Amino acid sequence: VSVDLREGVACITGANMGGKTISLKMTGLLCAMAHHGMYVPAESMELGLSNYIKSSIGDMQSTDSGLSTFGGEVRVVSEAMERADEEGLILIDELARGTNPEEGYAISKAIVKYLKDKPAISLITTHYDNVADMEGVQHLQVIGLSELNLDDLTEEIKYGDGMAIINKYMNYRLRVVDKSTPIPKDAINIARIMGLKKEILKIAEEIISEQ
Repeated sequence: VSVDLREGVACITGANMGGKTISLKMTGLLCAMAHHGMYVPAESMELGLSNYIKSSIGDMQSTDSGLSTFGGEVRVVSEAMERADEEGLILIDELARGTNPEEGYAISKAIVKYLKDKPAISLITTHYDNVADMEGVQHLQVIGLSELNLDDLTEEIKYGDGMAIINKYMNYRLRVVDKSTPIPKDAINIARIMGLKKEILKIAEEIISEQ
């Protein structure tokens, strides 16, 4: 996995199970290791000094404070926004996934728009369409299963462990794509490969076509 990040925002989109979160964690971990003078597991790495590394990755739900997943996420992201005018690294995984899609999309796009001209380096993963379509926002996409013949993969899975086979063929590399490139809709394909009932998949496809 290779990535070239600059001041402003880069968004990672791509298939489910395609490694978006892993790329986010990799970026933060290698930056932290380098800042502490440790060797990093990479062929090469060039970076500037960051005043901070802020991350919102995983379930931010807090049973102690009574915050929901979304509330906990907003709290962490708000702390990062307060420091966006400083040079640092901001990592946000699946922004606003813990709320309804319409408002989640609006919040995600607003934060990307806010961060895109800031001196901080921000890396955000998202499933929402059109979040990465603004001028000045780098759009990175996980290659995922896009280069495979899904029919062949489905046939192979009949005789083996579906999850292990998908992981074997999943391409975790990132490619820079045009800002208008659509986000892959691989969830139904993966569900089909993993054996979800055909009747359910047909209904899901009909719902998508109606929308």
